Amino acid sequence: MEVVGLDEDTTPKFMTLKSKEDTSFQVSIQGAKCSNVLKTAMENDNENEITLDRVKHDMLQLCVKYMEIHATQEPKLIQPPLPYPCNLRDLMIPEDVDLIDNLPVLTLFELITCANYMDIPGLMNILSVKIASLIKGKTTEEIKKTFGIDEITREEEEQVKEEFKDLLDLYSDK
Repeated sequence: MEVVGLDEDTTPKFMTLKSKEDTSFQVSIQGAKCSNVLKTAMENDNENEITLDRVKHDMLQLCVKYMEIHATQEPKLIQPPLPYPCNLRDLMIPEDVDLIDNLPVLTLFELITCANYMDIPGLMNILSVKIASLIKGKTTEEIKKTFGIDEITREEEEQVKEEFKDLLDLYSDK
């Protein structure tokens, strides 16, 4: 048995996160507190290893990078409305911009789903701002091109109208 002095801190400094593919990542305890899911797991279960079986390793890696950036630096929450034109470097810390600015659109949506699942409000905020910046000031055609949206057929349009009839009736000008 190891004897420790009264002044020695025996609390762990890191925790291990495992992805859906069983890839392990180390995150500092302070960084893990950016995620309400991890924070609750630490408080309630005193867990040092958590498997996130719905999170792919590439998304978990990005989340861990975000959490480490904010282990010592409080996230800056960006409130709407966004300025136009929108320069992310004017709104976010450089490390956050570097983390998300060049991600493909599909990755942005995967990452926001992951941030939502792990309940990382700061990451959800900057991803929402990034997505909004891709839309703000754009024409419908530019938005369709940015997000890879094809034209819908008349039948698809009618199907959507039927599916959301109640909602459309609620907000229509009568």
